[in-house]
Amino acid sequence: MCATQERCSAELLKKMRDWGVVGEAARRVVQRLADERMLDDSRYAQFYARDKANFAGWGPSKIRFMLKSKGLADSLIAEAMATIDDEVFAQSLANALANKHRQLGGKDPWKARAALIRHCVSRGFDYADIQQAIEKIISDE
Repeated sequence: MCATQERCSAELLKKMRDWGVVGEAARRVVQRLADERMLDDSRYAQFYARDKANFAGWGPSKIRFMLKSKGLADSLIAEAMATIDDEVFAQSLANALANKHRQLGGKDPWKARAALIRHCVSRGFDYADIQQAIEKIISDE
C-alpha cells in the first residue's frame, strides 16, 4: 500500500482499523514503516500540498484544512505550505477566476462578482486576494 502511493500515518491506521488490526500491533506496523522510510508524514504533507496547489488549483486555506482533516500536526502543515511559492497560488487564483468569468458570460455584473467570489472561496483562496484579483480583471476589461 505504501509502495504505490504516499500515505500518512492516520490513513494507514484507519485502513488497518478497517482490516481489524488495532492497538499496539497497528502502532508497531506504522513505526516499522516509518523506520524503513516507507511512511513519512512530512514527506506526505509536502507532496499533497504541492500536488493540490499545482494540479488541482486549490488555495492555501483548502489545502491546510484537508491536511488537518488527515490528522497531520500543525507544524508539518506549516512546513508543507512553506514549500509552495506564493506565485503558484496567485496563478491558480487567476486561472480559476478567468475560467469562471468566461463561463458566466454576460451575466449581471453584481451577480457575476458574487459567483466569482463564491467559486474562489470554495477553492480555498483568501477573500482579500480574491477581491484584488477581481479588481484586476475588471480593470483589464
